[in-house]
Amino acid sequence: MGQRKGSQVMDHAKLAEVLRDEFGKDAVAAVGGDPRFPCAELAAGLAKKILRFCAFEVSLKLDFLEDLIAVDTGERFELIYRLLSTQHRHRFNLRVALDRGAPGAAATASSVTDLWRAALCLEREIAELFGIVFEGHPSLDKLLLPEGWRGFPMRRDYEYPEDFGGIEHRRAPLRKEHARN
Repeated sequence: MGQRKGSQVMDHAKLAEVLRDEFGKDAVAAVGGDPRFPCAELAAGLAKKILRFCAFEVSLKLDFLEDLIAVDTGERFELIYRLLSTQHRHRFNLRVALDRGAPGAAATASSVTDLWRAALCLEREIAELFGIVFEGHPSLDKLLLPEGWRGFPMRRDYEYPEDFGGIEHRRAPLRKEHARN
């Protein structure tokens, strides 16, 4: 992405510094990861305040939510907010770790639909496929799966039904530990 005259593209280390200055040293737990996809990990308790700051702070102005990604690591859920500043031309990936809780239990996060309208559908999709409840979302109705679908198919512990709505199906296991006896 090209750089506008007079604007300076910020990197993740500088973003972490700005956030730590504003919210304290514990605001950003880690910066790094894959160099092609660097992330700053936000403290879960401060996530909504930090995301609001990122959206409206003049030096950041992260005004576009490109994507919201959920990951089930097996031990926790991670939400990755892919943000872009159309004004400053910088792009950040901000990660928030959520407690996974018991199998089948709902994890919760604050909705960001008041910050970025694109979150309306992205949060619905994640709620439906992972079972993460976004507090403050105007409507977490089903978006992709048919009514009556049980469980959250993107979770690592999900067991696919052998039939749905009277239609039987069997799929080949992805790995040997997924094989049915």
